[in-house]
Amino acid sequence: MHIHDTDSAIKEQFSVRTLNRIRAWEWGADCAKSDASVWQLEWVKVAIERAEEKQFLLPSPKESPRKPQKKWRLVLAIMGGFLISICHMLRYCCGVGQQKLSGDTLRFAAVHAEWSTRTRHLIKAIDHADPPICALILLGRVNCKPKKIAALWRVSNPRGVAASLPLVHPISPKACLLALKSLPELFRNGVRSLSFMPIKLSIRDLVAISFRVFSGMVAHEWWRESGYTGEVIFGITGTADTTLLERAIQMSGGRTVHLVHGQATGPNFIGFSDLALFRSQHDAVVYDKLSCYRRCSIQTVSKPELKRGTSGLLLLTNLAHPMNVDFRSNPLKDEILLLRCLGAAARKLGVQAFPLIWKPHPVIAELPENYQSELRSVAFKEGFNELPADADVFDVASISRWVVSSPSTVALDLLQEGILSLILDPQNTVLDTALSNLPEAPIEPACLSGFLRKMDEEGVYRKNFDKSFAMIGPAGPISLDW
Repeated sequence: MHIHDTDSAIKEQFSVRTLNRIRAWEWGADCAKSDASVWQLEWVKVAIERAEEKQFLLPSPKESPRKPQKKWRLVLAIMGGFLISICHMLRYCCGVGQQKLSGDTLRFAAVHAEWSTRTRHLIKAIDHADPPICALILLGRVNCKPKKIAALWRVSNPRGVAASLPLVHPISPKACLLALKSLPELFRNGVRSLSFMPIKLSIRDLVAISFRVFSGMVAHEWWRESGYTGEVIFGITGTADTTLLERAIQMSGGRTVHLVHGQATGPNFIGFSDLALFRSQHDAVVYDKLSCYRRCSIQTVSKPELKRGTSGLLLLTNLAHPMNVDFRSNPLKDEILLLRCLGAAARKLGVQAFPLIWKPHPVIAELPENYQSELRSVAFKEGFNELPADADVFDVASISRWVVSSPSTVALDLLQEGILSLILDPQNTVLDTALSNLPEAPIEPACLSGFLRKMDEEGVYRKNFDKSFAMIGPAGPISLDW
Protein backbone atom coordinates (compact mmCIF):
# COMPACT_ATOMS: atom_id res chain seq x y z
CA MET A 1 0.00 0.00 0.00
CA HIS A 2 1.32 3.40 -0.98
CA ILE A 3 0.54 6.30 1.34
CA HIS A 4 2.13 9.47 0.05
CA ASP A 5 0.21 11.97 2.16
CA THR A 6 1.98 12.58 5.45
CA ASP A 7 -1.07 14.06 7.13
CA SER A 8 -1.57 12.12 10.39
CA ALA A 9 -5.37 12.13 10.08
CA ILE A 10 -5.11 10.44 6.68
CA LYS A 11 -2.70 7.85 8.03
CA GLU A 12 -5.01 7.18 10.96
CA GLN A 13 -7.94 6.75 8.60
CA PHE A 14 -5.93 4.30 6.53
CA SER A 15 -5.01 2.26 9.61
CA VAL A 16 -8.67 2.13 10.70
CA ARG A 17 -9.75 0.99 7.24
CA THR A 18 -7.04 -1.68 7.16
CA LEU A 19 -7.76 -2.99 10.66
CA ASN A 20 -11.49 -2.97 10.02
CA ARG A 21 -11.00 -5.24 7.01
CA ILE A 22 -9.16 -7.76 9.20
CA ARG A 23 -11.89 -7.63 11.85
CA ALA A 24 -14.62 -7.79 9.23
CA TRP A 25 -13.25 -11.14 8.05
CA GLU A 26 -13.21 -12.37 11.67
CA TRP A 27 -16.86 -11.42 12.15
CA GLY A 28 -17.65 -12.87 8.73
CA ALA A 29 -16.14 -16.21 9.67
CA ASP A 30 -18.40 -16.30 12.73
CA CYS A 31 -21.63 -15.70 10.81
CA ALA A 32 -20.63 -17.89 7.84
CA LYS A 33 -21.38 -20.99 9.89
CA SER A 34 -24.40 -22.94 8.63
CA ASP A 35 -26.13 -22.72 12.01
CA ALA A 36 -25.85 -18.91 12.26
CA SER A 37 -29.19 -17.12 12.53
CA VAL A 38 -30.32 -14.62 9.93
CA TRP A 39 -30.34 -12.03 12.70
CA GLN A 40 -26.65 -12.60 13.36
CA LEU A 41 -25.93 -12.40 9.62
CA GLU A 42 -27.68 -9.04 9.39
CA TRP A 43 -26.15 -7.60 12.58
CA VAL A 44 -22.64 -8.34 11.31
CA LYS A 45 -23.11 -7.14 7.72
CA VAL A 46 -24.73 -3.86 8.72
CA ALA A 47 -22.12 -3.24 11.46
CA ILE A 48 -19.29 -3.70 8.95
CA GLU A 49 -21.00 -1.33 6.53
CA ARG A 50 -21.51 1.36 9.19
CA ALA A 51 -17.90 1.11 10.39
CA GLU A 52 -16.72 1.67 6.81
CA GLU A 53 -19.10 4.60 6.28
CA LYS A 54 -18.16 6.44 9.48
CA GLN A 55 -14.57 5.19 9.79
CA PHE A 56 -14.65 4.04 13.39
CA LEU A 57 -12.90 0.94 14.65
CA LEU A 58 -14.88 -2.30 14.77
CA PRO A 59 -14.50 -4.29 17.99
CA SER A 60 -12.94 -7.72 17.63
CA PRO A 61 -15.22 -10.77 17.99
CA LYS A 62 -12.46 -12.26 20.16
CA GLU A 63 -13.23 -9.74 22.87
CA SER A 64 -15.58 -10.81 25.65
CA PRO A 65 -19.23 -10.70 24.51
CA ARG A 66 -20.78 -7.30 25.00
CA LYS A 67 -24.35 -6.05 24.71
CA PRO A 68 -24.12 -2.56 23.22
CA GLN A 69 -27.84 -2.45 22.45
CA LYS A 70 -30.46 -1.94 25.15
CA LYS A 71 -32.86 -4.89 25.06
CA TRP A 72 -35.98 -2.70 25.24
CA ARG A 73 -34.70 -0.67 22.26
CA LEU A 74 -34.21 -3.82 20.22
CA VAL A 75 -37.65 -5.14 21.21
CA LEU A 76 -39.36 -1.92 20.07
CA ALA A 77 -37.42 -1.91 16.77
CA ILE A 78 -38.31 -5.55 16.04
CA MET A 79 -41.98 -4.83 16.70
CA GLY A 80 -41.78 -1.79 14.43
CA GLY A 81 -40.15 -3.77 11.63
CA PHE A 82 -42.73 -6.53 11.86
CA LEU A 83 -45.61 -4.02 11.80
CA ILE A 84 -44.21 -2.24 8.73
CA SER A 85 -43.79 -5.59 7.00
CA ILE A 86 -47.40 -6.54 7.74
CA CYS A 87 -48.64 -3.16 6.46
CA HIS A 88 -46.56 -3.61 3.31
CA MET A 89 -48.15 -7.01 2.68
CA LEU A 90 -51.65 -5.69 3.27
CA ARG A 91 -50.95 -2.90 0.78
CA TYR A 92 -50.41 -5.57 -1.85
CA CYS A 93 -53.36 -7.66 -0.65
CA CYS A 94 -51.02 -10.44 0.51
CA GLY A 95 -50.43 -11.44 -3.09
CA VAL A 96 -54.08 -12.01 -3.99
CA GLY A 97 -54.67 -11.80 -7.74
CA GLN A 98 -51.04 -11.97 -8.82
CA GLN A 99 -50.07 -14.15 -11.75
CA LYS A 100 -50.01 -17.90 -11.18
CA LEU A 101 -47.03 -19.82 -12.48
CA SER A 102 -47.16 -23.08 -14.34
CA GLY A 103 -46.38 -26.16 -12.27
CA ASP A 104 -43.62 -27.11 -14.72
CA THR A 105 -41.66 -23.88 -14.12
CA LEU A 106 -38.24 -25.28 -13.23
CA ARG A 107 -35.86 -22.33 -13.63
CA PHE A 108 -36.34 -18.99 -11.92
CA ALA A 109 -34.32 -15.80 -11.49
CA ALA A 110 -34.65 -13.80 -8.24
CA VAL A 111 -33.90 -10.07 -8.44
CA HIS A 112 -34.87 -6.77 -6.87
CA ALA A 113 -37.44 -4.66 -8.71
CA GLU A 114 -34.90 -2.20 -10.09
CA TRP A 115 -32.19 -1.65 -12.70
CA SER A 116 -28.96 -1.40 -10.70
CA THR A 117 -25.58 -2.98 -10.07
CA ARG A 118 -27.19 -5.84 -8.15
CA THR A 119 -29.75 -6.64 -10.87
CA ARG A 120 -28.55 -5.81 -14.37
CA HIS A 121 -25.86 -8.52 -14.57
CA LEU A 122 -28.52 -11.20 -14.09
CA ILE A 123 -31.26 -9.49 -16.12
CA LYS A 124 -28.91 -9.24 -19.12
CA ALA A 125 -27.77 -12.85 -18.73
CA ILE A 126 -31.39 -14.06 -18.89
CA ASP A 127 -31.49 -13.12 -22.59
CA HIS A 128 -29.29 -16.06 -23.60
CA ALA A 129 -30.01 -18.56 -20.80
CA ASP A 130 -30.17 -22.24 -21.74
CA PRO A 131 -32.29 -23.80 -20.32
CA PRO A 132 -34.37 -20.60 -20.37
CA ILE A 133 -35.50 -18.68 -17.30
CA CYS A 134 -39.27 -19.09 -17.09
CA ALA A 135 -40.20 -16.61 -14.33
CA LEU A 136 -38.77 -13.94 -12.04
CA ILE A 137 -39.17 -13.75 -8.26
CA LEU A 138 -39.12 -10.17 -6.96
CA LEU A 139 -36.94 -9.64 -3.89
CA GLY A 140 -36.92 -6.93 -1.27
CA ARG A 141 -39.44 -4.16 -0.71
CA VAL A 142 -41.48 -3.97 -3.91
CA ASN A 143 -43.07 -0.53 -4.23
CA CYS A 144 -44.70 -0.75 -7.65
CA LYS A 145 -46.77 -3.15 -9.69
CA PRO A 146 -45.22 -5.75 -12.05
CA LYS A 147 -46.25 -3.72 -15.12
CA LYS A 148 -44.17 -0.75 -13.97
CA ILE A 149 -41.19 -2.98 -13.18
CA ALA A 150 -41.40 -4.59 -16.61
CA ALA A 151 -41.59 -1.12 -18.20
CA LEU A 152 -38.43 -0.05 -16.34
CA TRP A 153 -36.52 -3.09 -17.56
CA ARG A 154 -37.86 -2.63 -21.10
CA VAL A 155 -36.48 0.92 -21.21
CA SER A 156 -33.14 -0.05 -19.62
CA ASN A 157 -32.67 -3.22 -21.68
CA PRO A 158 -34.79 -2.70 -24.83
CA ARG A 159 -34.13 -6.07 -26.47
CA GLY A 160 -34.13 -8.05 -23.22
CA VAL A 161 -36.57 -10.84 -22.44
CA ALA A 162 -36.87 -10.24 -18.66
CA ALA A 163 -39.66 -7.66 -19.13
CA SER A 164 -41.81 -10.25 -20.90
CA LEU A 165 -41.47 -12.98 -18.26
CA PRO A 166 -43.97 -13.63 -15.45
CA LEU A 167 -43.10 -11.58 -12.34
CA VAL A 168 -44.13 -12.91 -8.93
CA HIS A 169 -43.87 -11.43 -5.46
CA PRO A 170 -43.08 -14.26 -2.96
CA ILE A 171 -46.23 -13.73 -0.92
CA SER A 172 -49.67 -15.31 -0.55
CA PRO A 173 -52.43 -15.14 2.07
CA LYS A 174 -51.53 -18.59 3.39
CA ALA A 175 -47.81 -17.71 3.56
CA CYS A 176 -48.66 -14.54 5.53
CA LEU A 177 -50.72 -16.51 8.05
CA LEU A 178 -48.00 -19.13 8.49
CA ALA A 179 -45.38 -16.39 8.95
CA LEU A 180 -47.57 -14.70 11.59
CA LYS A 181 -47.67 -18.01 13.41
CA SER A 182 -43.85 -17.95 13.46
CA LEU A 183 -43.68 -14.42 14.88
CA PRO A 184 -43.08 -15.38 18.54
CA GLU A 185 -40.12 -17.60 17.62
CA LEU A 186 -38.69 -15.00 15.26
CA PHE A 187 -38.99 -12.44 18.02
CA ARG A 188 -37.23 -14.65 20.58
CA ASN A 189 -34.43 -15.44 18.12
CA GLY A 190 -33.89 -11.74 17.48
CA VAL A 191 -33.55 -10.92 21.16
CA ARG A 192 -31.29 -13.96 21.78
CA SER A 193 -28.95 -12.80 19.02
CA LEU A 194 -28.23 -9.55 20.84
CA SER A 195 -24.82 -10.80 22.01
CA PHE A 196 -23.76 -11.25 18.36
CA MET A 197 -24.24 -7.56 17.55
CA PRO A 198 -20.76 -6.02 17.04
CA ILE A 199 -21.87 -2.41 17.56
CA LYS A 200 -24.91 -0.43 18.59
CA LEU A 201 -27.07 0.04 15.51
CA SER A 202 -29.53 2.83 14.81
CA ILE A 203 -33.26 2.33 15.22
CA ARG A 204 -33.57 2.75 11.44
CA ASP A 205 -31.15 -0.15 10.86
CA LEU A 206 -32.87 -2.35 13.44
CA VAL A 207 -36.30 -1.75 11.93
CA ALA A 208 -35.04 -2.42 8.40
CA ILE A 209 -33.42 -5.68 9.49
CA SER A 210 -36.62 -6.79 11.26
CA PHE A 211 -38.58 -5.99 8.11
CA ARG A 212 -36.28 -8.23 6.07
CA VAL A 213 -36.51 -11.06 8.60
CA PHE A 214 -40.31 -11.15 8.55
CA SER A 215 -40.46 -10.66 4.76
CA GLY A 216 -38.04 -13.55 4.43
CA MET A 217 -40.23 -15.78 6.57
CA VAL A 218 -43.24 -14.99 4.34
CA ALA A 219 -41.15 -15.82 1.25
CA HIS A 220 -40.00 -19.04 2.97
CA GLU A 221 -43.60 -20.12 3.59
CA TRP A 222 -44.66 -19.01 0.10
CA TRP A 223 -42.15 -21.31 -1.54
CA ARG A 224 -43.06 -24.22 0.75
CA GLU A 225 -46.77 -24.02 0.05
CA SER A 226 -46.37 -23.26 -3.68
CA GLY A 227 -45.00 -26.72 -4.49
CA TYR A 228 -42.35 -25.26 -6.82
CA THR A 229 -39.01 -26.96 -7.24
CA GLY A 230 -36.04 -26.59 -9.54
CA GLU A 231 -33.28 -23.97 -9.74
CA VAL A 232 -33.39 -20.33 -8.61
CA ILE A 233 -30.59 -17.96 -9.67
CA PHE A 234 -30.21 -14.92 -7.39
CA GLY A 235 -28.74 -11.54 -8.32
CA ILE A 236 -27.88 -11.02 -4.65
CA THR A 237 -28.01 -13.17 -1.50
CA GLY A 238 -26.85 -12.96 2.10
CA THR A 239 -29.65 -10.89 3.61
CA ALA A 240 -32.33 -12.24 5.95
CA ASP A 241 -35.05 -12.32 3.28
CA THR A 242 -32.96 -14.02 0.58
CA THR A 243 -31.44 -16.49 3.06
CA LEU A 244 -34.81 -17.63 4.43
CA LEU A 245 -36.18 -18.01 0.90
CA GLU A 246 -33.11 -20.02 -0.11
CA ARG A 247 -33.50 -22.34 2.87
CA ALA A 248 -37.05 -23.17 1.76
CA ILE A 249 -35.87 -23.83 -1.81
CA GLN A 250 -33.08 -26.10 -0.60
CA MET A 251 -35.37 -27.94 1.83
CA SER A 252 -37.76 -28.70 -1.05
CA GLY A 253 -34.95 -30.29 -3.06
CA GLY A 254 -34.33 -27.23 -5.22
CA ARG A 255 -30.99 -25.60 -6.02
CA THR A 256 -29.95 -21.98 -5.43
CA VAL A 257 -27.22 -20.10 -7.26
CA HIS A 258 -25.73 -16.71 -6.33
CA LEU A 259 -24.56 -14.89 -9.45
CA VAL A 260 -22.08 -12.52 -7.78
CA HIS A 261 -22.19 -9.02 -9.27
CA GLY A 262 -18.79 -7.52 -8.45
CA GLN A 263 -15.53 -7.93 -6.56
CA ALA A 264 -15.43 -8.93 -2.92
CA THR A 265 -14.44 -6.18 -0.49
CA GLY A 266 -14.24 -8.27 2.65
CA PRO A 267 -17.14 -10.55 3.67
CA ASN A 268 -19.75 -8.52 1.75
CA PHE A 269 -20.78 -11.55 -0.33
CA ILE A 270 -21.41 -14.04 2.48
CA GLY A 271 -24.43 -16.18 1.61
CA PHE A 272 -25.65 -19.76 1.80
CA SER A 273 -26.40 -20.73 -1.79
CA ASP A 274 -25.61 -24.16 -3.21
CA LEU A 275 -23.33 -22.48 -5.74
CA ALA A 276 -21.72 -19.04 -5.88
CA LEU A 277 -20.27 -17.92 -9.22
CA PHE A 278 -17.69 -15.20 -8.60
CA ARG A 279 -16.11 -12.70 -10.97
CA SER A 280 -12.59 -13.92 -10.22
CA GLN A 281 -10.82 -17.04 -9.01
CA HIS A 282 -9.22 -14.87 -6.34
CA ASP A 283 -12.61 -14.24 -4.73
CA ALA A 284 -13.81 -17.82 -5.22
CA VAL A 285 -10.78 -19.14 -3.31
CA VAL A 286 -11.26 -16.65 -0.46
CA TYR A 287 -14.92 -17.54 -0.01
CA ASP A 288 -14.30 -21.25 -0.37
CA LYS A 289 -12.21 -20.98 2.79
CA LEU A 290 -15.18 -19.47 4.64
CA SER A 291 -17.29 -22.54 3.77
CA CYS A 292 -20.58 -20.63 3.74
CA TYR A 293 -21.47 -21.64 0.17
CA ARG A 294 -21.61 -25.32 -0.72
CA ARG A 295 -19.43 -24.58 -3.76
CA CYS A 296 -17.55 -21.52 -5.00
CA SER A 297 -16.52 -21.32 -8.62
CA ILE A 298 -16.10 -19.11 -11.69
CA GLN A 299 -16.92 -19.38 -15.36
CA THR A 300 -13.40 -19.80 -16.71
CA VAL A 301 -11.90 -18.05 -19.69
CA SER A 302 -8.59 -18.60 -21.49
CA LYS A 303 -5.93 -15.92 -21.28
CA PRO A 304 -6.51 -13.40 -24.08
CA GLU A 305 -4.01 -11.81 -26.41
CA LEU A 306 -2.57 -8.51 -25.21
CA LYS A 307 -4.25 -5.39 -26.59
CA ARG A 308 -2.29 -2.17 -26.47
CA GLY A 309 -1.91 1.02 -28.49
CA THR A 310 1.25 2.96 -29.32
CA SER A 311 0.30 6.23 -27.57
CA GLY A 312 -2.28 7.89 -25.37
CA LEU A 313 -3.42 7.55 -21.76
CA LEU A 314 -6.91 6.58 -20.63
CA LEU A 315 -7.96 7.49 -17.07
CA LEU A 316 -10.98 5.71 -15.55
CA THR A 317 -12.35 7.25 -12.35
CA ASN A 318 -15.24 6.51 -9.99
CA LEU A 319 -14.33 8.44 -6.82
CA ALA A 320 -16.82 11.29 -7.36
CA HIS A 321 -19.69 8.97 -6.52
CA PRO A 322 -22.36 9.39 -3.80
CA MET A 323 -21.83 5.76 -2.72
CA ASN A 324 -18.15 6.41 -2.10
CA VAL A 325 -17.65 6.87 1.65
CA ASP A 326 -14.92 9.52 1.30
CA PHE A 327 -17.02 11.47 -1.22
CA ARG A 328 -19.42 12.37 1.57
CA SER A 329 -16.78 14.20 3.62
CA ASN A 330 -14.83 15.80 0.75
CA PRO A 331 -16.79 15.23 -2.48
CA LEU A 332 -14.32 16.08 -5.27
CA LYS A 333 -10.94 15.94 -3.55
CA ASP A 334 -9.75 12.51 -4.71
CA GLU A 335 -11.21 12.71 -8.23
CA ILE A 336 -9.43 16.03 -8.76
CA LEU A 337 -6.25 14.60 -7.24
CA LEU A 338 -6.17 11.87 -9.90
CA LEU A 339 -6.82 14.29 -12.76
CA ARG A 340 -4.06 16.65 -11.66
CA CYS A 341 -1.60 13.89 -10.85
CA LEU A 342 -2.09 12.16 -14.21
CA GLY A 343 -2.05 15.47 -16.08
CA ALA A 344 1.29 16.45 -14.56
CA ALA A 345 2.78 12.99 -15.11
CA ALA A 346 1.65 12.98 -18.76
CA ARG A 347 3.39 16.30 -19.41
CA LYS A 348 6.61 14.82 -18.03
CA LEU A 349 6.24 11.80 -20.33
CA GLY A 350 5.79 13.95 -23.41
CA VAL A 351 3.93 13.44 -26.67
CA GLN A 352 3.54 9.67 -26.29
CA ALA A 353 1.13 10.16 -23.36
CA PHE A 354 -1.31 12.07 -25.55
CA PRO A 355 -4.19 12.14 -26.23
CA LEU A 356 -5.34 12.18 -22.60
CA ILE A 357 -8.79 10.61 -22.31
CA TRP A 358 -10.92 10.75 -19.16
CA LYS A 359 -13.82 8.38 -18.55
CA PRO A 360 -15.64 9.38 -15.32
CA HIS A 361 -18.30 7.16 -13.77
CA PRO A 362 -21.69 7.74 -15.48
CA VAL A 363 -23.07 8.97 -12.14
CA ILE A 364 -21.34 12.29 -12.90
CA ALA A 365 -24.51 13.23 -14.82
CA GLU A 366 -26.47 13.03 -11.54
CA LEU A 367 -24.09 15.17 -9.47
CA PRO A 368 -24.91 18.82 -8.69
CA GLU A 369 -24.15 21.15 -11.59
CA ASN A 370 -21.38 22.94 -9.70
CA TYR A 371 -19.64 19.61 -9.02
CA GLN A 372 -19.84 18.62 -12.69
CA SER A 373 -18.56 22.02 -13.76
CA GLU A 374 -15.59 21.95 -11.37
CA LEU A 375 -14.53 18.44 -12.39
CA ARG A 376 -14.75 19.21 -16.10
CA SER A 377 -12.88 22.48 -15.61
CA VAL A 378 -9.99 20.67 -13.90
CA ALA A 379 -9.98 17.94 -16.56
CA PHE A 380 -9.86 20.55 -19.35
CA LYS A 381 -7.00 22.48 -17.71
CA GLU A 382 -5.01 19.25 -17.33
CA GLY A 383 -5.47 18.43 -21.02
CA PHE A 384 -8.08 15.66 -20.83
CA ASN A 385 -10.81 14.99 -23.34
CA GLU A 386 -13.90 13.46 -21.71
CA LEU A 387 -15.11 10.21 -23.20
CA PRO A 388 -18.87 10.27 -23.89
CA ALA A 389 -20.98 8.13 -21.54
CA ASP A 390 -22.13 5.87 -24.40
CA ALA A 391 -18.62 5.29 -25.82
CA ASP A 392 -17.19 1.76 -25.65
CA VAL A 393 -14.47 1.93 -23.00
CA PHE A 394 -12.99 -1.38 -24.15
CA ASP A 395 -12.37 -0.07 -27.67
CA VAL A 396 -10.66 3.07 -26.34
CA ALA A 397 -8.61 1.10 -23.78
CA SER A 398 -7.37 -1.33 -26.44
CA ILE A 399 -5.74 1.49 -28.46
CA SER A 400 -4.30 3.39 -25.46
CA ARG A 401 -0.68 3.00 -24.40
CA TRP A 402 -1.57 3.20 -20.70
CA VAL A 403 -4.84 2.58 -18.88
CA VAL A 404 -4.95 4.00 -15.36
CA SER A 405 -7.91 3.40 -13.09
CA SER A 406 -9.16 4.16 -9.61
CA PRO A 407 -10.21 0.90 -7.84
CA SER A 408 -13.04 -0.54 -9.93
CA THR A 409 -14.42 -3.84 -11.19
CA VAL A 410 -13.93 -2.41 -14.69
CA ALA A 411 -10.19 -3.10 -14.25
CA LEU A 412 -11.01 -6.81 -13.92
CA ASP A 413 -13.23 -6.69 -17.00
CA LEU A 414 -10.41 -5.06 -18.96
CA LEU A 415 -7.94 -7.71 -17.79
CA GLN A 416 -10.30 -10.34 -19.13
CA GLU A 417 -10.13 -8.53 -22.50
CA GLY A 418 -6.31 -8.47 -22.59
CA ILE A 419 -5.79 -4.96 -21.18
CA LEU A 420 -3.71 -4.25 -18.07
CA SER A 421 -4.94 -1.46 -15.79
CA LEU A 422 -2.64 0.44 -13.46
CA ILE A 423 -4.37 1.26 -10.17
CA LEU A 424 -4.32 4.61 -8.37
CA ASP A 425 -5.69 4.16 -4.85
CA PRO A 426 -5.70 7.46 -2.89
CA GLN A 427 -8.31 6.14 -0.43
CA ASN A 428 -6.55 2.87 0.44
CA THR A 429 -9.56 0.73 -0.50
CA VAL A 430 -7.77 -1.96 -2.53
CA LEU A 431 -6.40 -3.72 0.57
CA ASP A 432 -6.82 -7.51 0.10
CA THR A 433 -9.21 -7.41 -2.87
CA ALA A 434 -8.51 -8.98 -6.26
CA LEU A 435 -7.34 -5.56 -7.46
CA SER A 436 -4.33 -5.83 -5.12
CA ASN A 437 -2.83 -8.11 -7.78
CA LEU A 438 -2.77 -5.34 -10.39
CA PRO A 439 0.20 -2.93 -10.51
CA GLU A 440 -0.41 -0.03 -8.11
CA ALA A 441 0.87 3.33 -9.27
CA PRO A 442 2.33 6.00 -6.93
CA ILE A 443 0.22 9.10 -6.42
CA GLU A 444 2.88 11.76 -7.04
CA PRO A 445 3.55 13.19 -10.52
CA ALA A 446 7.33 12.64 -10.68
CA CYS A 447 7.14 9.08 -9.31
CA LEU A 448 4.08 8.32 -11.44
CA SER A 449 5.77 9.45 -14.67
CA GLY A 450 8.71 7.18 -13.87
CA PHE A 451 6.34 4.30 -13.15
CA LEU A 452 4.50 4.83 -16.46
CA ARG A 453 7.80 5.08 -18.34
CA LYS A 454 8.81 1.72 -16.89
CA MET A 455 5.46 0.23 -17.87
CA ASP A 456 6.04 1.51 -21.41
CA GLU A 457 8.55 -1.32 -21.92
CA GLU A 458 6.85 -4.26 -23.64
CA GLY A 459 8.65 -6.89 -21.58
CA VAL A 460 7.73 -5.26 -18.28
CA TYR A 461 4.14 -4.72 -19.39
CA ARG A 462 3.70 -8.34 -20.52
CA LYS A 463 5.29 -9.72 -17.35
CA ASN A 464 2.92 -7.69 -15.19
CA PHE A 465 -0.08 -8.70 -17.29
CA ASP A 466 0.77 -12.40 -17.04
CA LYS A 467 1.33 -12.17 -13.29
CA SER A 468 -1.91 -10.25 -12.67
CA PHE A 469 -3.96 -12.61 -14.82
CA ALA A 470 -2.57 -15.66 -13.01
CA MET A 471 -3.11 -14.18 -9.52
CA ILE A 472 -6.62 -12.83 -10.16
CA GLY A 473 -8.02 -15.43 -12.54
CA PRO A 474 -10.77 -13.22 -14.02
CA ALA A 475 -14.03 -14.96 -14.88
CA GLY A 476 -15.42 -15.09 -18.40
CA PRO A 477 -18.57 -13.29 -19.57
CA ILE A 478 -21.61 -14.23 -17.48
CA SER A 479 -23.57 -17.12 -18.92
CA LEU A 480 -26.56 -19.06 -17.57
CA ASP A 481 -25.86 -22.04 -19.81
CA TRP A 482 -25.06 -25.05 -17.65
